[in-house]
Amino acid sequence: MSDTNNFAQDSYIATAGQAAFTITFSFLDTSHLIVLRDGIESVAFSVSGTTLTLNSAAALGEHIVIIRRSPDTFNNLLFQATNVSTLDQSDLDTLVKSLLYQTQELTDRHGQYRTVTLTGNSNVDINENSVVLVDTTAGNVSLNLPNLANSRGRYVTILKKEEANSVLIGTRDSATINGEASDALADQYDFNTYYRGPDEWYKISSMSSTAGTGGSYVHPNHAGDVTSVGDGLTYIAVPNQTGEPAGVAGRLWYDPSGDQSVYTGTINNHSDVDAASATSGDYLQYNGTSWVNVSNVDLEYTWTLQTGAYTILESDTIVYTSGNSVTLPHATGNDQKVFHIKNLSPTTATTVTGGGLIDDQLTQDIQSYNNMTIHSDNTSWWII
Repeated sequence: MSDTNNFAQDSYIATAGQAAFTITFSFLDTSHLIVLRDGIESVAFSVSGTTLTLNSAAALGEHIVIIRRSPDTFNNLLFQATNVSTLDQSDLDTLVKSLLYQTQELTDRHGQYRTVTLTGNSNVDINENSVVLVDTTAGNVSLNLPNLANSRGRYVTILKKEEANSVLIGTRDSATINGEASDALADQYDFNTYYRGPDEWYKISSMSSTAGTGGSYVHPNHAGDVTSVGDGLTYIAVPNQTGEPAGVAGRLWYDPSGDQSVYTGTINNHSDVDAASATSGDYLQYNGTSWVNVSNVDLEYTWTLQTGAYTILESDTIVYTSGNSVTLPHATGNDQKVFHIKNLSPTTATTVTGGGLIDDQLTQDIQSYNNMTIHSDNTSWWII
């Protein structure tokens, strides 16, 4: 069958003794055609119309690829005629076609990604594919990158899908890969991308496990902050913060093999947290001396409704008034504190005072049904 993903390439898996193959794309001259037989270029063919015939018939399962490669620098047909007056429409048509064909061929090589999945223990040439997914369940798989001569500007990415066995990557024409005769993929989901350089293939990107088996990963040790051991067991060491008691730096362990369980280890001291007594939904809270298990943490705003003069508490968040006055705590010592005050009275304003200046004023009024949100910068209160 032909390759419908390309403008100027046909790909066939031959039947036994097959010699004739259909060219589905247009071309200017038969010298612009390249034939690959199992990845090896062959010039032993003839062309008649849209039929290409091999001089020697193909074997069963042989991979036949027909590619158009127009010259990089096509003669300027406008000046081929000895007399400009002899230029005709066919000359201009040929010029336009040559430019179109070169654009299509560039698109084939760079503008599309074709993906093929290979399985089993076999030696397969990579010709027109840009992404190759390899299933190694049935055994090792050996792949050959195509000939350098026929791979100008090519990128090929190879990914190993399964854990078992390995993938060996070589070249069809004994060209080297980063100076080596071959390359390999050992672990599941390892991949390499290869680029056809001027005289060899270059491995320009890759991903592989750094150690272990079964997908284990050892994280780089950032000065003791992060360490991975075994098959995914990771802990993060948190240095003691200013004001915390001296002791062993905190560690949080995560073990994906244990139903995503968390082992508290040590936070500051071994006695700080009793992991055995913790129940589902518990939190850790620092009480100024040590870390303790807390079963209830109120993360919602606290609010109060006042009908008489009221001094706002530091624990308040939302204060509703009935036109009565309210007094703020001092801005100093309440850095970044925010209060929301709402006046529910239909007739009387609420006067806000105390705690320092409010927008550079000693008092501020909240009219009926209006509200005020104020914020402390540790010196004054500001309406926001």
